Amino acid sequence: MPDVRPIGAPDVRRRGLGRRLHDAAVARTAGAVDRIRAGIVDTNAADSTPFLARLGWAPEGDAVPYRYDRLESTVRHWSLRL
Repeated sequence: MPDVRPIGAPDVRRRGLGRRLHDAAVARTAGAVDRIRAGIVDTNAADSTPFLARLGWAPEGDAVPYRYDRLESTVRHWSLRL
């Protein structure tokens, strides 16, 4: 079985993987929608929000409860106008 690493794992950061995935998703949806929206879980916000901000995403200001398995947190929505 191949080694599987999350894109945000410290040992694989700063290699351009997240940017390439982001750019591919934007290219794939361009022309079909005028905005992309993402939910950022507070437990991951320290890593993900600076990345999204550098790519032009903006917080929408809302916060909603988030629960997955045993994780309980808050999700804040961000959006990118295309």
